[in-house]
Amino acid sequence: MGSQPEWIQGMSVHEDVLHIEPQTREQQVLHFAAQGLTDKEIAHKLGISRETVLTYWRRIRLRHGSASRTEVVAKALSLRAAEKITEVEDHNQVLLYEIAERKRMEQLLIQASSRLRTLMDNLNSGVLFEDQDGRVAFINQGFCEMFGLPFRPKEYVGQEHRNLIQRAKKALKDGNLFADRLVEMQDSDIPVYGELFEMQDGRQLVMDYLPIDPASIFKGHLWLCREASNSQPLLLRSVTSSSLGEGLMEAATHLLSNPDFESGVHQALASLGTHFHADRCYLSLCGPNGEECQSVQWCGPGVVPKESCVPHHGKSHRAWWLNHLLRHDSVCVESLDTMPGDADAERQVLVESNVKSLALFPMVHDGEFLGYLGLETVGHERHWEPTVLEVSGQASRLFAAAAASRRPLKVVGRTA
Repeated sequence: MGSQPEWIQGMSVHEDVLHIEPQTREQQVLHFAAQGLTDKEIAHKLGISRETVLTYWRRIRLRHGSASRTEVVAKALSLRAAEKITEVEDHNQVLLYEIAERKRMEQLLIQASSRLRTLMDNLNSGVLFEDQDGRVAFINQGFCEMFGLPFRPKEYVGQEHRNLIQRAKKALKDGNLFADRLVEMQDSDIPVYGELFEMQDGRQLVMDYLPIDPASIFKGHLWLCREASNSQPLLLRSVTSSSLGEGLMEAATHLLSNPDFESGVHQALASLGTHFHADRCYLSLCGPNGEECQSVQWCGPGVVPKESCVPHHGKSHRAWWLNHLLRHDSVCVESLDTMPGDADAERQVLVESNVKSLALFPMVHDGEFLGYLGLETVGHERHWEPTVLEVSGQASRLFAAAAASRRPLKVVGRTA
């Protein structure tokens, strides 16, 4: 750029302002004037006559309320400088927001990873989580014991998933079938529930597989293994495990992937209630002596939510089931007529809520009673199958671990 004329020298204007690309003819005239060009040179640059340039100057002076050419250019340059400063400030704000959002997501990932360990460590099952790169992201002690793996879980984290499966398959009667079937499940990218395998020692292994939604915090593949109950016929175990395993796996996924804990709990309850064929499913948090704290409940279609999962009539109105729960025992009621005489208060509460059958499972974490998980049927009595009770107990431990890491909850009631 050539030397500036005296009338523009000494202006406090940053060099970058002089190089902002002009948009209109008037801005172009000011732009070239600020660079020291005469009207004749400006006309040549723009391919217009000098008289047209003078016309633009008259319009510019009227707009800026200045008679002096120097004042007009100074004002125009000041405005352009202010615009550039604002643009830079806006850009900096965007960068600051992006940095803050990245830090927030990193913190969420750390918290979610902690919840993953806490939740899965407290499941009475073998758990294996493979990340999207095919490496072991998490494995619990139950999985190691189930497959006879010699090292502690943390020793396997970071290893390739396929190498771990090659070690684990030695515990199966047909290890190659087991390894090949796991590859098929993963390639299909479709949830699989109740897959049965036979162990070397004759035990029956039930495996569930769930691909983790790419939209969630975690991405990868989740495997849940448990020993089939010998008290149930094989066919019944196979059929029942599918729906129950699906409900439990979905509940775990909701608790892991939903950043809003209350919403995650409700979605998890909805999965359990739907797959376990309950009309109401709720989570009640209690103090160490059973005093009511908070609750979340899910209700099936057409079922009215209760005002509270735990009655407000005082501890004496729930002493029977509360005493069982505080001893870490489950409560199973298939018919109100079978409830003992010392449960009259509870029976009355259930009658008022139109509850016909009830199953309660204590939520215990590190030996501490935190509350309970409840399943209810409304309008009809329900036989609680042993497999339902078994998997519901696992679900209560899952919720207990979640509640221990993310308290407190608000009292809410929602329908399907």
